[in-house]
Amino acid sequence: MQELAFAVIGAGFWGGFQIAAWKEVPGARLVALCDRNDEQAAAIAQKFGVSKVYANAQEMLRSQSLDFVDVAVGPEAHEQLVLLAANQRLPVICQKPMAMDYPTCERMVKTCREAGVIFLIHENYRWQTPMRRVKELIVSARIGRPFRAHVQFSLGEIGLYDNQPYLYTQAHFALNDMGPHLLDLPRFFFGEPSSVYAREFNVHPRFAGEDVVSVVLGYDRLTCHCELSWRTSSYEVSTCGGSSFDYEVPGNLSRPVPQVAGRVRCETAVAFGPTPTSGDLENGCQARHGIRGSFPRGAGADGRGLLSTPALLAATT
Repeated sequence: MQELAFAVIGAGFWGGFQIAAWKEVPGARLVALCDRNDEQAAAIAQKFGVSKVYANAQEMLRSQSLDFVDVAVGPEAHEQLVLLAANQRLPVICQKPMAMDYPTCERMVKTCREAGVIFLIHENYRWQTPMRRVKELIVSARIGRPFRAHVQFSLGEIGLYDNQPYLYTQAHFALNDMGPHLLDLPRFFFGEPSSVYAREFNVHPRFAGEDVVSVVLGYDRLTCHCELSWRTSSYEVSTCGGSSFDYEVPGNLSRPVPQVAGRVRCETAVAFGPTPTSGDLENGCQARHGIRGSFPRGAGADGRGLLSTPALLAATT
């Protein structure tokens, strides 16, 4: 396998996670790290054994022989750094959200296309084990054709953002932070929608931007409702996110549920906090939905956050 040398731009909160993940990828060799905060960059570099540290991205790209660059900074700086990499003819991977507005996204794509370089945006939910199992079931038509979908991320504990305090003051919060995950899953499951309707508003006074979002995506014979909510207190909603789908089921379809025509619901449940326990989550889901599916357990991006990912099937006439 050819070894690829790369650099990471950004030694902040997410930079550390990105570097830790890259260390697990065979054939990827981190040779340089860049951040305007040179002390912070030096500390991260020492932790992960990175030999070269820069405070100026342009200097780093000119000095190092790289195969690609990973941009892990705030979205307001994405365009400048992506264009800088494209001008050096370097493939670039960029943290989500791509940019703060659509025209900027278009410029980034156009520049990379004209430079002939690969341009990728970080996304991880579609790569998780339960989500890929859902995709397999949809593509195989094993449980029928989907006609309605509901993708919901509900988080009640806002304290987890204390380590990213800038998110409290941004003009847009939910759509910029978890919105890319929320909207990428329907695109992964069902393809590109033909229509989009969205509403957003603010509930919690600590956020300057929206913390409640509802999006309706329209497809041919399918409607997907995407819900994203940070509510005012942790006891109002469990620290659980998931997605559910209803399917059309012909009566003679062979499937691992009772032979009845009607609907099959496929539901995943993903826990992110220290509570509930995996046992509580699994038992609660089984009690509610009855029939257990065959989805394997998954793991979060850092191997720690995901407590349990049971998926369940239930038939209704």
